[in-house]
Amino acid sequence: MEGRPSILHVFSTFNIGGPQVRFAQLANAWEDQFHHHIIAMDGATNCTSLLNDKLSFEVENNPAPTGGLVHRLKTLRQFLQQHKPALLVTYNWGAIEWALARWGLSIPHIHIEDGFGPEEQNQQIPRRVWFRKIALKGADSVIVPSQTLAKIATDYWQVPSRKLHFIPNGVDLKHLDNPERQRYRSLFSRSSALRIGTLARIRKEKNIPRLIDAFEWLSKHHDIELYIAGDGPELDSVSDYVQQSSAQSRIHLVGNIKNPADFICHLDVFALSSDTEQMPYSVLEAAGASLPVAAVDVGDVKNLVAEENRQFVNGNDSEALKISLEEILSDADLRQRLGAANRTFCQQHFDQNVMIERYLNMTLELIG
Repeated sequence: MEGRPSILHVFSTFNIGGPQVRFAQLANAWEDQFHHHIIAMDGATNCTSLLNDKLSFEVENNPAPTGGLVHRLKTLRQFLQQHKPALLVTYNWGAIEWALARWGLSIPHIHIEDGFGPEEQNQQIPRRVWFRKIALKGADSVIVPSQTLAKIATDYWQVPSRKLHFIPNGVDLKHLDNPERQRYRSLFSRSSALRIGTLARIRKEKNIPRLIDAFEWLSKHHDIELYIAGDGPELDSVSDYVQQSSAQSRIHLVGNIKNPADFICHLDVFALSSDTEQMPYSVLEAAGASLPVAAVDVGDVKNLVAEENRQFVNGNDSEALKISLEEILSDADLRQRLGAANRTFCQQHFDQNVMIERYLNMTLELIG
């Protein structure tokens, strides 16, 4: 740790999700260049399982879990003054108070915004807009992975263009080419059924019931199985919903998946049914693994797949998802063409190495 610049990362949670997976990608690639301090506001730290054993990092306790806003800001400010990190990185709305607490301190700051919860899926909450305007005014850089978020940051939060950086997420194509195909084989049916799959942190906004409803109708007309990978606060609710489905025997709750490539490589079609997304890693990984994608049209999802696949990113309900899946399931040649086009598109636009280099250059520029 001696001699390495320290970076303080503040997450609302360090459970496995898009922002956390990206952090693991970056930190593992940077190896021994920095020492990472990680704060999870809710105390959950499952994503440490994705960090390399040789990585220099430690998990810190949340210094201000309770109390009023003024008390929390004072406590956070004292923590920053005491630890004096070379860089503060805050992630999403859950860490925005740290951005405000850092005001006036000579600590470089990057804020990364990946998206919103269900409470902001339709429109921005005025109180949060106001808070973000103030808190992010002092940030050195604001990073967003989607064009949708870039427009919101400009139009609503009034982040100056010189501070705003659009950096798309990237995927490890080499890993997708070499998955451990035996790892999850026992989870999959040995029948000739086509396999539809989704991978998500099971929260309400992921709207897994929407996918189950579409699958229930499709299962009456196709020899198919549905595999739902991931865990989260809505897992029990989703499990109950599966039990009520007439297709329950063909629906499989896989649980947490450490390496998505090892799961995705067994699928024929990837599906996404969320109410709100911006740039989901699961879609990028599916595209990079040469899978066709059927999805609702949210955030930047349509821009994550090849032009040929975009007609199957459509609507916002189970009927639209059903129609997209129906056409893809009915045509083996179409599945192959879409998968190949998605792979090429991912290679051209979402290479992990490009993302890593851009984040590293920005980090080094701020640390000096």
